[in-house]
Amino acid sequence: MPPEQPDPRAPGETLYPPGPGKPIHVSGPSQTDAPFGAPSPQPKNPLVFNHYRLIKQLGAGGMGEVWLAEDQTFNNRRVALKFPSPKNFQDPAAAISRLQKETIRALALSHDNIVRIHGWEAERDNENSCAICMEYVDGVTLDEWRKKHASGFADASALLPIVEQLCGALAYAHRKDIIHRDIKPDNIMILADGTVKIMDFGIAGNAYKLASSDVRGTGTFGYMCLQQMDARNSPAPTDDVYSLGVILYELLAGKQPYDWDSLEMLIMQMMNTIPPTITARRLEVHGKDAVANRPLVPAHWETTIAACLAKDPAKRPQTATDVWKLLHATLQTPPQPPSSPSLPEVSALNANNRTSVIAMSAGGRHSLYVTRDGKLWGMGENINGQVIDITRPNSSFFNRLRRFFLYDTAPVQIASNVTAANAGEGHSLYITHDGKLWALGLNENGQLGDGTTKERHIPVQIDSNVTAVAAGGTHSLYITNDGKLWAMGSNQWGQLGDGTTTERHSPVQIATNVTAVSAGTMHSLYVTRDGKLWAMGNNKYGQLVNVTHANTPILSRLRHLFVDDYSTPVQIASEVAIADAGIAHSLYVTRGGKLWAAGWNNRGQLGDGTTTDRHAPVQIASNVTAVAAGGTHSLYITNDGKLWAMGSNDHGQLGDGTTRERYAPVQIAPNIITMTAGAMHSLYVTHDGKLQVMGNNQYGQLGDGTTTNRPTPVLVQIH
Repeated sequence: MPPEQPDPRAPGETLYPPGPGKPIHVSGPSQTDAPFGAPSPQPKNPLVFNHYRLIKQLGAGGMGEVWLAEDQTFNNRRVALKFPSPKNFQDPAAAISRLQKETIRALALSHDNIVRIHGWEAERDNENSCAICMEYVDGVTLDEWRKKHASGFADASALLPIVEQLCGALAYAHRKDIIHRDIKPDNIMILADGTVKIMDFGIAGNAYKLASSDVRGTGTFGYMCLQQMDARNSPAPTDDVYSLGVILYELLAGKQPYDWDSLEMLIMQMMNTIPPTITARRLEVHGKDAVANRPLVPAHWETTIAACLAKDPAKRPQTATDVWKLLHATLQTPPQPPSSPSLPEVSALNANNRTSVIAMSAGGRHSLYVTRDGKLWGMGENINGQVIDITRPNSSFFNRLRRFFLYDTAPVQIASNVTAANAGEGHSLYITHDGKLWALGLNENGQLGDGTTKERHIPVQIDSNVTAVAAGGTHSLYITNDGKLWAMGSNQWGQLGDGTTTERHSPVQIATNVTAVSAGTMHSLYVTRDGKLWAMGNNKYGQLVNVTHANTPILSRLRHLFVDDYSTPVQIASEVAIADAGIAHSLYVTRGGKLWAAGWNNRGQLGDGTTTDRHAPVQIASNVTAVAAGGTHSLYITNDGKLWAMGSNDHGQLGDGTTRERYAPVQIAPNIITMTAGAMHSLYVTHDGKLQVMGNNQYGQLGDGTTTNRPTPVLVQIH
């Protein structure tokens, strides 16, 4: 509840006109008016329910009034009493019944981030005198918290602990089959210590059971989805997911997704239009100057929140847990939010579906992508089983013949219930919604981590509780939910970071407090919770430049003479948000949106206008939100949604319509959500949900049904 404020009313002034159940003046030091529905205090005992002294009104809404009170039976413990709303007392029985249902629902919930209910209070001789007694929360509403920011909008980093608590509380309530149905900033409190509390389950309903007639179709316009507005629909977790999406959008942009002056206008927009990106909304509302020096909205936050706002509930994350996993997903490069499991199949050509593909990875000669229904699709070379088609038989006889299916030129389904995937040179890794890590394909160096060097044509489970994964040339890395980094596979350059050059056929622990990871061909990168970027492996071209060494010109020229490889991680940079590793070059973006590059530059892949190798990082661009390092080419996205490319282009992998190398970035396309760069091919998804591909297609890795190279992006039908 908001902190106590002076009461603006004069002593004795009533809140509502006299009538049945009229407000009762309470004598005593507080000089406040009793709420509607409170019992009449006795002359010698100015208390309600015999032991609560009312102090002041905290808030009022359509479902009830909330008052601060002191409970004299518990050392004047401060509590909040919620009384039936006067607006509902034209039908007292219905108002009281609703309040009782709220009490029953809330008593079933016991969570640190949900306001606790102490009990139900009622007068024996006056059935209209009743209230819910609940925990008093001294804090500010989420909207007040946002307005404390001078710019009127918050940054993702500041929101992360709030979102974690919100999602945890909602997920808990949903597991109890309780749907809040009125998630909005005014019903979320932030305490001084940062604790989040969800309040007011007044119109909550049981999941998938038709709500009582008095609350069907109710909620707060602007925060409720179209399905909740339709009284014929039963409450569902995706109702709260939509509301959560609106809240996050508003907190990050400073304004709701839609502009509306009437209910009709709001509904028309919700049915027929797609909100602008959060970044675009920020610029529209606050102007370029206010946004310029603020951290960028992470690309996977943009995509996840857009998914929460999907018009079709089947295309939203299905639970609050899914939302948290998406937003908290380790910032692989490019940062790709995984999908919710078990959703109906959708098409990217649906204009209302902006993000059918929500995760992609381009490997050596094959590609992977995950659709919002949780299906993992692959295309390209399959000689090692890295693009196994689950629709084909899995008999041992067929597996012996599988290598004769050399490649798939159209996407084939590999797995279901997938949240993230990554493609290596000849192997594939993916994570299912239960946190299990699976691997398949080439395994001659133990890169699958199953303890063998046996090629796998059927996925094998490697570990559990995995949150992020990266497949390199012939090695692999992954992060578990405790922040530990694990590695396996080839290690001849020390790219596993375990202090040796010993090949590892089973995972070995490398580091802790890791939040992001990327595996190149000969080196690896990871980011720790404090924003430091670490690297290990081959350093012949300066891709692992050590910030602890001096960066004088003479030392840069001589660096490769005294250290080529690091088998133990070395720090490259600080304040890093995302990073990606190519064959022998490194790209990273600092928290202010600056793109930096180091290492091999023989084809201009660093984008600095030269082909000179860089043993010290050089700044390439600003306002960057996502980056991808391919074999010898690079891609990045700026906060205005533009895709830029540089480097090798002999197969058209830059997508600029030519096969000419580009030593400086060239703009490729607008309105891009996400992208990925492989050895010699690239993929990206536009804001309207279309999957575009370009570059080398010798093995069908572009998935367009051909083996024709594409120097100009072509559209691929998303399954």
